[in-house]
Amino acid sequence: MTVLALNQAAQVENLGRRSFPSVSGLFPLCYGRGDALDGSSARCATARRSYAGGMQHAEEPAPETGLPGVRLGLPEGGPGSIAGWGRRIGALFLDWFGASLLVLLIMRDTSAWTPGSLLQLLPLAAWVLMVTVSTGLTGASPAQHALNLRVIRLDRRPVGLWNGLIRTLLIALVIPPLVADRDRRGLHDLAVGTAVVNGPREQRTSPQR
Repeated sequence: MTVLALNQAAQVENLGRRSFPSVSGLFPLCYGRGDALDGSSARCATARRSYAGGMQHAEEPAPETGLPGVRLGLPEGGPGSIAGWGRRIGALFLDWFGASLLVLLIMRDTSAWTPGSLLQLLPLAAWVLMVTVSTGLTGASPAQHALNLRVIRLDRRPVGLWNGLIRTLLIALVIPPLVADRDRRGLHDLAVGTAVVNGPREQRTSPQR
């Protein structure tokens, strides 16, 4: 008897019902004694195909939900999920209004809005300074705090003043925020690895009696 024949005989013996009871239980026609290498059994072939198809299906990754931020590891909804455009745009206008009001209170006149004057840059400078400091140190601009929005880094580190400055300057260029991916992250977010998410829910405490 050749070595190959001996190996085949050993495989048949090892695949017996007593050697691998879990496998033999799944394929009693395929791995019982005497039928281990019998490929003529239609039921055996069907069982093998069914098992192989089941294993292939189990190894397939779960389909993506397609919701913004999920592929980044963020929740689908609630606190920490990607914020919608409405409140984000609203926060932008509120911050600009706040910066303009601050300039008006400091200047005590409307010279900052005089056409052709360099003072026209003051509202923009005030907005950049306000948003940079607030975002870098607290994780959101003043208006974003008011609308329960947060700016987070995907590596969960603080935004920081430097990243806050870069992000704010890119917003001031207008175009970067308009170019966004499916996670609602504009070029200003992609540049510094940030995302705008929904803030934590407010804890409402019942009045003590």
